[in-house]
Amino acid sequence: MNIHVDLVKNDYQHRRRILGARVYPLPDDVKVDPQNGEDWNATIRARAFQDPETGETLSPRENPVRFLAKLHEVVNNTYWFATGLHDDDLCPFADGKGAVPIDVPVGRKILTLPE
Repeated sequence: MNIHVDLVKNDYQHRRRILGARVYPLPDDVKVDPQNGEDWNATIRARAFQDPETGETLSPRENPVRFLAKLHEVVNNTYWFATGLHDDDLCPFADGKGAVPIDVPVGRKILTLPE
């Protein structure tokens, strides 16, 4: 099972959602795979944040899977957002789709990790 998070831009003018990047967990970091000319590598890899539920500081290097599982809670606004962590096979941008209609559900929380 390959899991990842998508960074998605809402393009309201053209009524679509555009894939900006895919972010995969590695054993001790994350891999940012830019899409559509967007470069999120430095932004995501340098980002640490506090888990709203536990208060724990999450960083991509210390716990990559947990970091990605919670990223949708902090990268979440009307223009850019992170999807929930999900399997490649369940990705709304599968099969090389760089964009989907804006009314296609792109889940915020898709895969639940065991505690």
